[in-house]
Amino acid sequence: GYSRKNSLLRILQDKECVLTLAPESSFNYVLHSDVLEFIKYALEKDIIGIYNLAASKNIQLKEVAEIYNKEVKFGSYYYKTGDIDNSKISSIFPIFKKTSEDNIKRFIEEENI
Repeated sequence: GYSRKNSLLRILQDKECVLTLAPESSFNYVLHSDVLEFIKYALEKDIIGIYNLAASKNIQLKEVAEIYNKEVKFGSYYYKTGDIDNSKISSIFPIFKKTSEDNIKRFIEEENI
């Protein structure tokens, strides 16, 4: 079925990007492949408990637009991803030490965007 692009994809792919979100809106990006690899690892090593599968640092949408030199018309709706303590997961699975910015770069490479 059809699904609409999220804000990140719209910033990266749309020639004329218009968002309802404010430029200071923040998100935390991880890759599905990293989540899958951790699940496999946890099953293999019989790891139990609660883990915050999150990047080590959030990123604001205006930062994404600046990094990739994209012109974006932002709106006024402010969304904030809270600070996420991922020290537990990153201590046993270091890929989660990467920042949201790192993960966006990896996503672009993996998806050939």
